[in-house]
Amino acid sequence: MGYKIFSISIIALVLVSGPAQAVYPDYGLDMQSATWVTSSNYLKCVMKQDIPLYGKAEFIQAAGKPLRMRLTTLQPVTQPSLANFESRPPAWNHVASKQDMGTVSLIKGKVPVNMESGRSKQVIAELEKGMQPTLRFVDAAEGKSQVEIAISPIRFQDALQKFRTCVTQLFPYGYDQLRNSKVYFQPNDYYLDEQAKEALQRLARYIKLEKNIRLITVNGYASAEGGRFENMTLSEKRANVVTEYLALLKVPAKLVKKRFYGDRKMVASNKTKKGRALNRRVEIKLEKPF
Repeated sequence: MGYKIFSISIIALVLVSGPAQAVYPDYGLDMQSATWVTSSNYLKCVMKQDIPLYGKAEFIQAAGKPLRMRLTTLQPVTQPSLANFESRPPAWNHVASKQDMGTVSLIKGKVPVNMESGRSKQVIAELEKGMQPTLRFVDAAEGKSQVEIAISPIRFQDALQKFRTCVTQLFPYGYDQLRNSKVYFQPNDYYLDEQAKEALQRLARYIKLEKNIRLITVNGYASAEGGRFENMTLSEKRANVVTEYLALLKVPAKLVKKRFYGDRKMVASNKTKKGRALNRRVEIKLEKPF
């Protein structure tokens, strides 16, 4: 699943104070030629606008994560501050009025704005109404001048439709939810029940979608219900059955590293039934490059 469609234009204006009136060097495209670009797969949906000579603004929805709006700059912001956030009518709209939307925190670095889900949805809502959400802040990289970034609503509806279609097709779980997966076993048993199989099937589907997985570690454990040798053997069998089931699900064997620890590395007390149940486990850990 992948496509690109026409994208927006964000207008970045630098307001330079002068004795007569402000000057507005234009970092963006003409409003009439504004375009949006969307890209998608089953793990991430992106709707972005390039800001010529300044950076880009993006709406990002990743599998298992909330919506974010992010501003990325070519030159890093050198100090944290606050940006004024407004929703303005475009030049051709003589009916609507400007709305104050509070402030947005700016952080140091090349991603100074990373809005949480609620604020990101607010920006989308303003764009849907044909308004221009606008950030205004002092940027030390611009010689302490005030930078204004206004997001154009032109052609936004078409891009948003594609973006929302992508979101409905996202895999329901992401890396953070699956990177430390576990399956559990009955006492003195190493067979996979239906719940364990479903968990491994879900994990295998994710691994097929996520091309950046570099290592899958399968760690087998036992509770201390038997002798040391019996527990070591049982933990090995549990690791084996998980590894074999992943292979059956077409998970590449070259990615899988198997280990077993017997009744070592307990995660709960063996003095209780609940604790022993938590210790009878196999942990499957996923790793991606940093």
